[in-house]
Amino acid sequence: MGDVSIKMYDKFGCVLRIESTCNDIGTFRVKRKVEHKDGSTTEQKAPLKKSIYSLYQLFTIMKAVNYRYLEFISGFDDHSSGNGNLTKATEAVKEKGRSYRGLNFFSEKDLKALINILLRPTEKKSLLRD
Repeated sequence: MGDVSIKMYDKFGCVLRIESTCNDIGTFRVKRKVEHKDGSTTEQKAPLKKSIYSLYQLFTIMKAVNYRYLEFISGFDDHSSGNGNLTKATEAVKEKGRSYRGLNFFSEKDLKALINILLRPTEKKSLLRD
């Protein structure tokens, strides 16, 4: 987003590191005292000043950004275990000298057999009609 960025590092597959950088802190607007040309001061939203006194406000903003980003990526689903289970269900299996073919979820015959196994008779009838 312009001069502000979020970076994510995967340290050796063990630690996830989130880092925010900002090259122009004036992009952030905060409530502060603003001095006008006539000498009067008012408290209003204005760009963040580049000074040592703005570090705490910048730290607070960037920390909130990192937490929002972590919350966002924590909602991602990991489908790797599901892919493994799907492969396991669709592969052929050899057991005690006998081979069994895997399920084909696109075959109507296999799908009906799976429904017969998994669902009770009352639920099965309503699902097969749809």
